[in-house]
Amino acid sequence: MSRLFFLILLIANLIVLILYLLGLTPWNHDEREPARLKQQLNSERIRVLTEQEQAAQSALLVAEKNSPSINCLQVGTFNKQSTAAFENRLARLELKDLPKKIMVSEEGTFMVFLPPLKKGQTATQKRIDELRKFGFADLHFIQDQSARRGGISLGVFRKLELAQLQLEHAHRVGATDARIENYTMTVTRTAYQLRGLPTKARPQLETMLTEFAGIEISECQP
Repeated sequence: MSRLFFLILLIANLIVLILYLLGLTPWNHDEREPARLKQQLNSERIRVLTEQEQAAQSALLVAEKNSPSINCLQVGTFNKQSTAAFENRLARLELKDLPKKIMVSEEGTFMVFLPPLKKGQTATQKRIDELRKFGFADLHFIQDQSARRGGISLGVFRKLELAQLQLEHAHRVGATDARIENYTMTVTRTAYQLRGLPTKARPQLETMLTEFAGIEISECQP
C-alpha cells in the first residue's frame, strides 16, 4: 500500500514539474511566460533612467525648491467689492505664506461717477449690472446729500491720473456720461501683503491687477 501511495505521489510531482516548465502553473513567474509580458500596459515606455537623467531630474527639483522669491509685496488698495474679487484670484498664485490683510485709511480726492438716471433705481441697478460685465468692480449707489445722489460711483481715487484712467475705461465701454469731480473724504480700504511670491509669478500678479482700477504694487513697509 505504501508503495502505491509513493508511486502516485511521484507521478503527481512529475506532472507539476512538467506544467511548471511549460509555464502553465499559476505561480510561474519565469521570463519565458509570454502571456504575462503581454499584459503589461505601455511596456515600451518603461525604461531605467541613465545617471545623467537622474542627475538632471534631481537638479530640477532642487532648483524649484530654491527658486528666488520676492520677500514682501504690498498690493492695494481695494474696496469691499473688489476685495472679494481679488481674493478669489489669489488662489492662482503660488504663495509660500498666506496673504496678510491690512486695513488702510486713505484720503480720497477724486470721484469718477455717472450722473443719476431719471428712470429711477431699477434702471440704475440694470446699468450697474451691465458695467460689471465690463470689469468694473468698484461700483455703488451714491447716497450723499449732493447733486450726485442717486448716481453710480465708479471709484474714489487719491491721484488724478488714476481717476482719468478709470474715466477712459468707462468711455471705451460706452458710458460717455461718466465724469470726474473733486471728492474729499477719508475711506478705509484693504491692502494685502504677499510674502514669498516666486519671482516668476510677478508678471502673473501684474496681469491679474489690470482687472482692478487704481491698484498699486509696492514694497512692504517695515
